[in-house]
Amino acid sequence: MTTMTKKNDAHTVTLGSLADALGPLAVTPLDAGARRVAIRAVAVDSRKVQGGDLFVAVRGTARDGHDYIGDALGRGAAAVVVERAVLSPGIPAVVVEDSAKALAVIAARFFGDPAASLRLCGVTGTNGK
Repeated sequence: MTTMTKKNDAHTVTLGSLADALGPLAVTPLDAGARRVAIRAVAVDSRKVQGGDLFVAVRGTARDGHDYIGDALGRGAAAVVVERAVLSPGIPAVVVEDSAKALAVIAARFFGDPAASLRLCGVTGTNGK
């Protein structure tokens, strides 16, 4: 599984800002304290988590990221994104319907929505050209 551990050197992003970007993907609202948690990086590999990171527990075909939440928290994760509430109270968590979809939205917000500055053009033709 790939990781997104590159640090956002320009600034940190609050968990509330990332949760707001999720819109209807987010199942439960965050409390005021959790909204203020500063996120320094986003990771899907618990072995790559560092202090202040957001760990996104993605369910894969062979492994389930939810099985590694404890490891991510032990390595300093500031908050987690999960598909089911499996945590103790006091751990900032965003519960979502689909963590893989949430990861895409979170990455876009965290890195300043780089796709917004792309220019797109389409080439069409007949007969499969």
